[in-house]
Amino acid sequence: MEENALAFIPSKASALQKNSEFHAVVYESYKSKKTTRVPEIVPEEISPKKDRLFDIKRAKQEVIKFGTSGFDSQKKEEAKINLLIKLGAKPPKNKNQNYKLLLTEKKKKKEAELKLETFQQLGKNKFGKSNAKGKSFDRKRRKGKGDLLDIYGKVKHRPDNKVESSTMSTQKVAIVTGSNKGIGYAIVKGLCEKYKGLVYLTSRDEGRGKAAIEKLKKLGFNPLFHQLDILDQTSVDTFRDYIKETHGGIDILVNNAAIAFNVDAKETIGVQAEETIKVNYFGTLRVCQSLFPLLRNNARVVNISSSAGKLARIPSADLRAKLSRKDLTIPQLNELVEKFVRAAKEGKMQQDGWGSSTYVVSKVALTALTFIQQRQFDEEKPDRHVAVNAVHPGYVDTDMTNHKGPLTIEEGARAALFLALEAELRGQFVWEDCTVVDWYN
Repeated sequence: MEENALAFIPSKASALQKNSEFHAVVYESYKSKKTTRVPEIVPEEISPKKDRLFDIKRAKQEVIKFGTSGFDSQKKEEAKINLLIKLGAKPPKNKNQNYKLLLTEKKKKKEAELKLETFQQLGKNKFGKSNAKGKSFDRKRRKGKGDLLDIYGKVKHRPDNKVESSTMSTQKVAIVTGSNKGIGYAIVKGLCEKYKGLVYLTSRDEGRGKAAIEKLKKLGFNPLFHQLDILDQTSVDTFRDYIKETHGGIDILVNNAAIAFNVDAKETIGVQAEETIKVNYFGTLRVCQSLFPLLRNNARVVNISSSAGKLARIPSADLRAKLSRKDLTIPQLNELVEKFVRAAKEGKMQQDGWGSSTYVVSKVALTALTFIQQRQFDEEKPDRHVAVNAVHPGYVDTDMTNHKGPLTIEEGARAALFLALEAELRGQFVWEDCTVVDWYN
């Protein structure tokens, strides 16, 4: 046994003298375990120029190897302690406290103190004040309050639950507008069930939004909430800045917020047209213009349209041709919907070929916007591979339909979730059964 164990000790007198303490500790550890196992990787010679940090790294390697050889757990912990103490680590306060306990949550503070003390000694005694490596350790120690350092002095863990800038770019984020009830609520619920990332439920009314959050938490989900009024530029910008600062980007955006007037609404058709376009088209456009710069590579945008959003619902062939132009721009589309609002206020909506429904025009415009947005992303350099699609969720039992729809909100969320999580589609109009339909004809 002794012959095998001594086989890895350097033969040169200078190396043996320089590292005798290190090898003696390793030898004692092997001897206490009554084994003839020799490490697979051992130093034939450790240069006198190598510092004690090398020994610490080597000791950690040896400890890891001990840990994989099936030794008695108590002796294994004792070996770890002995190695670290011999190499300058602070010993446990009593015999019963092993190194494993030092790594538990309750001992984080003591572990940090141990690491700081060890590397402070290395920085002063071995590297000196002007040594670059010593300075590097000092920067790592001061990287942040509450940092715990691993055996190499690197930041290992932060005790709080705040999102750190180092993880911002990797944490997935999904956002659903107007999601305190109805289809939007069901989409949030579905994302919480299937999506490996953070899910934001947003609503104009903070009280209703938080009530929806509590309802979902009772079901075992954990969505996040943020107030968002798509008609208020300040609210939209505040939300954008929060997402940018907290998460750095967005991976899924579902534009669900919308309104519809009842058939027997008392408001004039001009008022209905102005309000419906303001929310369903311009409100969504406002959110997109503010949040699109935050979309990450391979992000997905889902615009909740309607069967009313098919181009064929516009009676005028001339208007259909203008709305379906392949080179249609957003400013041009804005002019068309503003022209519609003026026609409605003047009582010429049907005469000018828009039809009789303000909701139809708003959803046709939203779907046309979807195709323009996809074209813009496709032309973007570098290409972020963003997918933008529109979806008809079906006739769903919601406040908007006066609860006349035969589908549940979960059924209404199905196609939107398909586009957000599964589909490899770009610039398409998708039906409630997740099939692509021809919007133009």
